[in-house]
Amino acid sequence: MFSWHFNFFIHLILDRTENPNSFKLFKSKPILEKNKMPISRSEFESGKVLSEVEKAIVAYLERNRNNAYTMGEIMDGINFQTDFRDLWKAVLSGIAVVGLQVTLNNLVTEKRIRVNIIQGTYYYMAK
Repeated sequence: MFSWHFNFFIHLILDRTENPNSFKLFKSKPILEKNKMPISRSEFESGKVLSEVEKAIVAYLERNRNNAYTMGEIMDGINFQTDFRDLWKAVLSGIAVVGLQVTLNNLVTEKRIRVNIIQGTYYYMAK
């Protein structure tokens, strides 16, 4: 249930129209997308369609499968931008960062990526 709410929230605050490789806060997307693309076989078989953020995380880790990354490094790798210059943007950015952590945890639970805690730091790696 929380995952659906998070994905809905992320779609409201993230916009990828300026740069398809960048996640930028504070421009809204339409709630209903008319032109849905076909889903992959793995999405069909698992019964879950990955969000754009989940796809970007998995793709980034698969492209760099010989390395493990912290959440901050993943944010840089997928161009997940935050803005803490004023209170409202800081609140939304904070929520988005927490949501990204939840997304990483969900991907680990679904066994799409791996995690290992090394000296108190979480590192994520492609499956």
